[in-house]
Amino acid sequence: MDLFWEEYDDAGFDASILVGRQAAQNVIDNDDLHALWKQQKKRFPRALAGIDAAKACSNIMATCDYIRHLVKEQGFTGIVMDPGWCLPPIKVDDRRLYPIYATCAELGCIMYSTMSLMQTPGDLSYTDPCAIHRVATDFPTLQIVIVHNAHPFSAQLIGIMMNNAPYGNIWALLDFFQSIPGFPGAREWIDAANGHLVDERLVWGSGYPVRSLEAAKKQFLELPFKDDVMEKIMYKNAQNLFGFKL
Repeated sequence: MDLFWEEYDDAGFDASILVGRQAAQNVIDNDDLHALWKQQKKRFPRALAGIDAAKACSNIMATCDYIRHLVKEQGFTGIVMDPGWCLPPIKVDDRRLYPIYATCAELGCIMYSTMSLMQTPGDLSYTDPCAIHRVATDFPTLQIVIVHNAHPFSAQLIGIMMNNAPYGNIWALLDFFQSIPGFPGAREWIDAANGHLVDERLVWGSGYPVRSLEAAKKQFLELPFKDDVMEKIMYKNAQNLFGFKL
């Protein structure tokens, strides 16, 4: 971990969100995550616990109680749940998951959910952003952050976020595909943000460990976002979403 902290500090980060995950083979124990968070709250003012959607469906009420424990007793700001990445995969608007969404809305949680072409080979319907639109409409107080931005459905998600503006509870995390110059769909986010269509609900993510923190930051800062939009994406929107100040 010492090498990571050195990399983190050298890249010039002041604060980040500590993100857990429990999907398929990607499992981080929430107790381990909590212990790390307690040690590093200056670097990570907020943390999100991982929930395995497939396991949750086998005992949904116990999962809801567990989420209450994570938030009320351990202090997590919300959860990360990637239904389309589970084994077996689950659609994000599967009604079995609705008690979890209701619990998160009741607790004022933030929910991260990964949707991209990296999920569920052979069936991109699990990445269809219309599904998360339905969830966001059914739970208008639940703040939902889409990791990987439902790529390759960038234009659709932008349109959904515009349609969702009265609620304003769908956010997009610009973390990987959108940071690669010339990559399909990347320009659409730049144009939409610079046109002030969705710029209030975009947050940046490093995509670590796909590349180094320094490389991720440098590559994103070179993209042609307007200066005021870049400030929103890099830190102002996250401060508003997570409720902290540097």
